[in-house]
Amino acid sequence: MGATVVTSKTVAAFRHPTTGQVIYLPFESTFEKNCYPHTPSWGPRAIGTYEQVMSRVYASAAACEGGSLQIRSGQTKPETYLKSWRLCFSEPFQMPDVEITLKLGGTSMYDSIPDTQVEASVAALERIGRRDLVEAMRAGPVQVSLHRDVDAIIALYGVETNLPLWKVISGLPVLGYADESLAPAIAKREVATPTAVVYALDDENVVASINAGPLKHMGWRYNAVGQYIIEVALPIELQRSFSAYKLIREFRDTCNEAPELPDSTTITVTAAKGEQSYYVENAKKLAVKLGLAASVELVPETYETTFGAVREAKEEYHLSTLQTVQVAWAIAACADSALPHGAAAAGQVLQLGLF
Repeated sequence: MGATVVTSKTVAAFRHPTTGQVIYLPFESTFEKNCYPHTPSWGPRAIGTYEQVMSRVYASAAACEGGSLQIRSGQTKPETYLKSWRLCFSEPFQMPDVEITLKLGGTSMYDSIPDTQVEASVAALERIGRRDLVEAMRAGPVQVSLHRDVDAIIALYGVETNLPLWKVISGLPVLGYADESLAPAIAKREVATPTAVVYALDDENVVASINAGPLKHMGWRYNAVGQYIIEVALPIELQRSFSAYKLIREFRDTCNEAPELPDSTTITVTAAKGEQSYYVENAKKLAVKLGLAASVELVPETYETTFGAVREAKEEYHLSTLQTVQVAWAIAACADSALPHGAAAAGQVLQLGLF
């Protein structure tokens, strides 16, 4: 199985020269499992405020759930991975100032700003008032300072951009001393406890309602947990430190123990909401397979069926290939409300604990 293997982690940090805000750079040592020899190399994962870089860390944690990110001994749980990062953040090392070369244009994967990203990069720099840097780069390569020009570096290589930070910071610099004063503050805000209703669509797929939202197909169980890590656990962790670990574990258990989706569940499909023709065609083909239309050309704009009909036709997989926006799920009011991890419209829901 192809996977990225993490062998070590560390966090570097420095204070913004103007605002005093702490800027973090998490580094990982990794190798690719299906490439030999297994020689780990260091690289930066992200740059930005604690909230910004944690979005990248939690995305990696989501990858742990499916096994595409591992440790030397094999698969690791996202909450274990996150705990090790939190330990690194508790004692970040001082990040030295480094000189960075920026150049507009180029076709190599190693070019700092390749041709495909010039327009977006110029716009990003202009938005933060660094037209001077743009004009300088139009004349040729420019040397900038990580500390002094950190806003420009984040604008170009931050977590919301398409340029990886390794283009301008390679390996692991010689770091300064561990400095606890650079560690993120412990967040203690009161947070509403999340709720979850989860049903099994088949042996692998689940549909879920998070925080009383509409039911939606969340894919295979590992994908559902991955989405939950990013969309639910991370925002809560940023408000209430150390709360994510228990939430992730409990939601995984909820998915693994989810009861079958009731046959009486109403499924409403709108084919045209598919973002690509592939999904539109899939929705129409499902209607034909269920006997709701004689051909894909005759499928109505919106059609309705039940999960029992889908199960009887053995088309659960076909249903699972549709996009979330194409399908609306409604649990019948008469469904069994005593299920431990799923509920009818008026039934109980699982309330996940923060502690």
